[in-house]
Amino acid sequence: MHAGSQLSVPLPLSARLSPTDREEHELRDAHEIRRLLVAGFDGQPGRASTESLIRFVDLHRARYGVDALCAELPISPALYHDMKARSADAAWRRLVSAARSGH
Repeated sequence: MHAGSQLSVPLPLSARLSPTDREEHELRDAHEIRRLLVAGFDGQPGRASTESLIRFVDLHRARYGVDALCAELPISPALYHDMKARSADAAWRRLVSAARSGH
């Protein structure tokens, strides 16, 4: 790297779009999420278990983000994050317990 050179960090897509284009992008994503819900839950995400909804968000969060997914699901982003934290805590407790027992 040359002296005085700076690395350019790309802006997130939402920061590069005009408000109108951002709204179109969000509507397109919402439509795609609803299409995935129809395919994954026969259009009935309200009847799915919380665990299966959490797995759905896990599968698609890199593409759409937790907030956008939860806006189309009967769970809130706070519930999603709470369930993930509980799962991580339980996994940690199992690991510590196994280490203490020598397994």
